[in-house]
Amino acid sequence: MTVDIKIDDKTYECELIERNGDNVKIKIDGKVLEADIQNLTSTIYSFLYDNQSFDVEVNEGTTNKDFVVNTMMERFETTVIDAEAKYQMA
Repeated sequence: MTVDIKIDDKTYECELIERNGDNVKIKIDGKVLEADIQNLTSTIYSFLYDNQSFDVEVNEGTTNKDFVVNTMMERFETTVIDAEAKYQMA
């Protein structure tokens, strides 16, 4: 299933291609990426991608499709635009 994810003012087309345990293969704007993702707590995730480690905190936003993503240095306002949201926008 493909969803759009709006991060601040930019929208990305995202698709989960494969998931095998903590290993995921995703496509973002046509580029295929492979990463190891572990859920450390209810809001903290650890990503291992391209031999680099990233920890992020994901909190609910104002709606069930909005999220606030915090990294060590940055904060992002995100919105998931799935088929239901696209239908409601039409």
